[in-house]
This record gives sequence, C-alpha cells and structure tokens, in this order.
Amino acid sequence: MSVRIAFGVECLSDYRAGVARVGIDLFEALVEWDHEKEYLLVADREIPWVDEEGSRNFRKVERSIFHPRLSDGLAIPLWTQFQLPFLLSKLNSDLYLHTGTPPILPFLPPWPKIRKIVLLYDIINVKSPEFFNPITFIHARLAKGFALRFFDHVLTISSASQKDAQEYLGASPEKMTVIPLGLSRIFEKSASPEMINRVLKKIGLDDTPFILAVGTLEPRKNLQGLLSGYKLSGLANNYRLVVAGAKGWKTEGIFRRLAELGIADSVIFTGFVSDEELCALYSSATLLCYPSFDEGFGLPVLEAMACGCPVVASKIPAIEEVAGEVPLYVDPRNDHSIASALKMMVEDKPLREAVVKKGKKRAQEFSWNRVALEVTRVIDKIIGI
Repeated sequence: MSVRIAFGVECLSDYRAGVARVGIDLFEALVEWDHEKEYLLVADREIPWVDEEGSRNFRKVERSIFHPRLSDGLAIPLWTQFQLPFLLSKLNSDLYLHTGTPPILPFLPPWPKIRKIVLLYDIINVKSPEFFNPITFIHARLAKGFALRFFDHVLTISSASQKDAQEYLGASPEKMTVIPLGLSRIFEKSASPEMINRVLKKIGLDDTPFILAVGTLEPRKNLQGLLSGYKLSGLANNYRLVVAGAKGWKTEGIFRRLAELGIADSVIFTGFVSDEELCALYSSATLLCYPSFDEGFGLPVLEAMACGCPVVASKIPAIEEVAGEVPLYVDPRNDHSIASALKMMVEDKPLREAVVKKGKKRAQEFSWNRVALEVTRVIDKIIGI
C-alpha cells in the first residue's frame, strides 16, 4: 500500500463516548470501506475498543509522554501540540485526519509540513461562551480559529456548523466540506426485551412509563427548561423522567431547579450509560425530549429515531437538518412550549406512531458507509489521487 493515512482520535475516558465514539466509528468505517490505503490509528493512550488483529490495512500507534502522568486538561493539549506532530513526521504519513481538539498553534514546526484535515463538530464554545468557562472559550477561539486557517481542509458535520464557522470565525467555504455523521450500528434496531429489563432494573425503574433525556449535564442541554416543562405538563405523577448522561459543568442550576419544583422523586439521573444501555432506553421510552439550546448535529435525535422512539426536540438549525419533519418541535426558551409538546406526544398515540414511522425512515439516510465514501473523496483530493 503506497498511501498512508494517520488518523487521530481523542479519548477523555475509558469509555467509547463523545468525540472518541465518533472518531472510532469514522475510523472503522474508513478501514472497512477503503482497502487501498494503510490507516494508522494514533492516540495518546490505549484504545481497547479497536482490535487490529487480522487487519490488513491498519494498525494502532498509542504512545504519549504526558498521559497518564498529567490530567487530561494538560496531557491532551501538550500531546496534540508537541509530541503528535513529531510522531506523524516519523510515521511518514501522506495525510493526517484529526478528529479531536485541534492543536492550539498549528503554525509551529513541524505542523506546517504535515498535510492535514480536521473534523470540526461545532463552534458553540466560541459562539455561546455563556455556556462554558472562560478558559474553554479562549482555548476554543484560538484552536478552532487557527485550525480553520492552517489545516488544509475542514470537515463539518452539518451545514449549521459550517455556517457558524463562517460567521463567527471567518472560515473559508472553499476549504470546508459538510459530511453529516452516520448512525452507529448498535442503534440500527431496537434492543431485546431481556436487555431492556436488565437496564431498567439497573437504574431502579419499574414498569412506570418514562420520558428520556440524553446528554452531558451542562447548561447548553437546557435541562432546567426540561424540568420546568415536565412539571408544567402535569406528567410527573404518571411518567418518570430519566436523564442519561455524565455530569458535566455548571450543574448547580439543574439541581437547584429540581429542588424548587419539588419533583426530585420523579427524576432519575443515570450518569454515563454505555451504547448498549442507551439503545435499551431509547427502545423502551415513551419519548425522547431533546430541548438543547444549540447543537452541531444532535446524535441522540438520530439514535432515538432509529430505535423507534418518538422525538420532541428544539427547533434549531442543526436538529432540523438532521431530523427534518420528524420530531414535534419546541422553542427551547419557552417552558410552556416544552410542556405542551410533552403532553401532546404522550396523549396522542396516532401522533407517536406517525413520528416513529417517519423517524425510522429518516434514520436510514445516515450510514457510516456513506460518510466513509465522502471522507475518502476529500482525502484523495487533498493528496492528489
């Protein structure tokens, strides 16, 4: 194989979650699709979910002088900025595809000599700094701004993200390609009854029907608005609210709102759940409510549709782009809008059935094979094949 592609993935935990899950899904799709190139999976730590045994066109390169000696907040930026580019030079790769946080100073040697593509999920931490701490905003402003300028090409996961990058960071549309994400295979069908029972038992849920919310606990996900809408809807007496997601940042307001509303006994916070557990929750929930203020894509909406779960979601550009006319849309800044949609979806069985039918059909449009094909075309263009 004459062409060698280095592929960088960023892991923030021992779980296949977040940007790591997207990166690994893309990497596996590329390896499966494109047998003409050699792919090197590059990371600063061991990635146990990818097995290279028996593979003919990829291998793993896992090494770092920073992890686990330092916290991720220090180890990842130092690895990306300093050790990674020298490693890439030694590997003699023809191109590097980066799927994690971009290096903050990609114009410093040896970065300029490396042909590189970056996957940009969103610029929400630049566009809406009120949802993040100041350090996150400053780092994102520098890293994403320089990536848009100094990387050879930029992949974005939605037209909404591309538009934001142009508006807020002056990105050049000629250097950008929109390639929507794919659906992980585990969500292509509903979970088995046995798996559903196991997961519901694990989180302490009996036969009571429930409304599902998915995402990291952080201000942008608008869990305070969901809690208020849930209370206003009058559904708390008969439907539990299950919030599936790891604890993030600025969560004090969420638990303060929960106490103020007096609905703590009706709400279950599961913490992080695996993909298998998440599929079981989608498959058994009465509906998914996703009232986020802003998104680059909105994977939970796609996953829920694929699993046959009715969706109530924010009427924002990225989600409309992904879900089309499938969900019952709400104004995320209006608690009464959320309450009304929850009540309507719960009480109107024909509506739920119609949303499920349309959702399953819509989800079929998002495959990682399609993503791999489109990314391969961009790679070939950049390296001149």
